[in-house]
Amino acid sequence: NIGFVSGDFKDHPVSFFLERLMTRYNKSKFAFYCYSNSNGIPEWECNVDFKCISKLDTAQVVDTIKKDNIHILFDLSGHTALNRLDVFAMKPSKIQITYCGYPYTTGLSTMDYRITDLICDTGNSQQYYSEKLVYTKNCFLNYYIEQSLASKINFESKFNKSGILTLCCFNRLNKIGDKCVSVFNEILKRYSNTRIVFKTKGLLNTSVVDEFINNFDFSVRDRICIRPCNSTRELHILEYNDIDISLDTFPYSGTTTSCESLRMGVPVITLRGDIHFSNVSASLLHYSGIDDFIVNSQEEYINLIGKLLQRPKTFFEYLKKNTFESFSKMCSGDSGILEAFS
Repeated sequence: NIGFVSGDFKDHPVSFFLERLMTRYNKSKFAFYCYSNSNGIPEWECNVDFKCISKLDTAQVVDTIKKDNIHILFDLSGHTALNRLDVFAMKPSKIQITYCGYPYTTGLSTMDYRITDLICDTGNSQQYYSEKLVYTKNCFLNYYIEQSLASKINFESKFNKSGILTLCCFNRLNKIGDKCVSVFNEILKRYSNTRIVFKTKGLLNTSVVDEFINNFDFSVRDRICIRPCNSTRELHILEYNDIDISLDTFPYSGTTTSCESLRMGVPVITLRGDIHFSNVSASLLHYSGIDDFIVNSQEEYINLIGKLLQRPKTFFEYLKKNTFESFSKMCSGDSGILEAFS
């Protein structure tokens, strides 16, 4: 009996990394229980027992889990909103594991393990966690996107048509710090046939937009495009059809945004770091066989754009197809924790 505790089972990025697991686990060996700390129940076609615990106190949730005889209990929230670490502190299950929703340690002595992979966390990482690190063979994540969206990918190269290399960063605004802005600014200065598209909820306010753009040199501001956020996830995903290359943030790399980009055939340039939250995009790229887009310095990050601009324009159409196929192949396998439950 396997239990999962989260407030993010529906309409949240965490759900995109769970659906494949919830629909493909070996039902002859395991029974899955999901304890939702919100009112959100996903519309998954799966044999999973969902229970709402948002109105239950600690003792009541602990009692519920014990009555269900849960052998392994997963935390999917860490210290993010709607977590129930109060429950895990009471140790209702013999084995407790934190996974996916939070890129740090919980700090709980009652949390036994944390699932990761050898790209996100190296042999030196254990010192930063109270949990024992457990490494998957492949990427620790398994991303799901509806086939109806994947079938709408446009493999035509925008660069091939316009001669302008369209870059994007759809990550959260608080991930686009001064170092990112400095690198993005240098890319625009050094390569006049590039432009960068930004889209994030933090840029919905016009005064915030003005302040953000003012961080860039005046000479490049006309090649910065701010797009409004989309009303649906499908419209958001399909915007990658207008993009040639995604620019990852650092030191806090993307997760969902990187998956969305790769699944739509748009490669992501990412800067490798020293700890987990810096290396999630690197993990996604490495286990997809797209290591050429993992860089080790800010200068290498900038220079990679120059190297790409030297390639024939027809290269970008090949690149998009290869990225789509490589990432799709990784996602279609039993990667992440699915390998333990398949």
